[in-house]
Amino acid sequence: MFLGDSAIYGMMKWEDSLPGIFQKISKINVLNGGVPSYSPTVYLNRYKEALKSELLNKNHILIIGLDISDVQDEAGYWMDPNYMNLYDVDHPINLAAFKKEEKKANQTSDINTIKDWVITHLNTTTIVYRIVKFNIISNNDYTKPLFYSSRSAFTWQDFNQLEKSEATEGDNYTKGYLPLGVEGGIKKIKIKISEINKLVHENNGNGIYLLIYPWPAQIHHEDKFKWSDYVNELCLEINCLGTVDLMTDLRNYAGANDDWYTKFFLNGDIHLNKYANKIFAEKIWREIKN
Repeated sequence: MFLGDSAIYGMMKWEDSLPGIFQKISKINVLNGGVPSYSPTVYLNRYKEALKSELLNKNHILIIGLDISDVQDEAGYWMDPNYMNLYDVDHPINLAAFKKEEKKANQTSDINTIKDWVITHLNTTTIVYRIVKFNIISNNDYTKPLFYSSRSAFTWQDFNQLEKSEATEGDNYTKGYLPLGVEGGIKKIKIKISEINKLVHENNGNGIYLLIYPWPAQIHHEDKFKWSDYVNELCLEINCLGTVDLMTDLRNYAGANDDWYTKFFLNGDIHLNKYANKIFAEKIWREIKN
């Protein structure tokens, strides 16, 4: 079973998505539990639902795509009162403020649902729109916003610059990481992934693999926080089956080639394209076989 957000869900045809390509080359039945904007708090829920529905065989494996955006999502989108006392962060939860933001989010949910549907189902239309908007109307490089989104900024920008506003405020370039902050989101990921790993072994599963992959910003900027090291250390700490790192491969390629964005990413988007998904799926399959 694959768990993750939009990168796992697949912003393209099933046969071009990471789980779809993996199923084809491995000839193993795959469950795709990826949903856009999900993060480890909800990955845990998806896995529990799969167990409850008896969808997984004995000795099953979870492949979890830890997305760069999971840090912001855990810091401010997916609140879990049962774990608030474990975060040990400088920014205490303000439940009144959170309920206010939750109400505001519910009021705009219909608009967001329509937007998500358009992006998911009308991929070509979305790309054309972005090219027209940024290249023709605004006369700007349409790839520039992909490199400076707050969603992916924690690896290259100072944390205190990102902790000036709530994760549910502003647009994609001004949303912050409150109330938990960047470190709170990072710690919360570790808590949730540890829970998932424990649950896998309690239910006769083999274990989990953690996937490491970048947004374009992680190739464009130099690290202040090393995401690959964090995920590898997390795997060692919980004794997961292993990690599969595409980020390092893409960075190595970008060090010697200027065409890295068009080669590995959907045009006008932060998601990996079919070519990159194929490389990633083959690498995952080699790791599992080994």
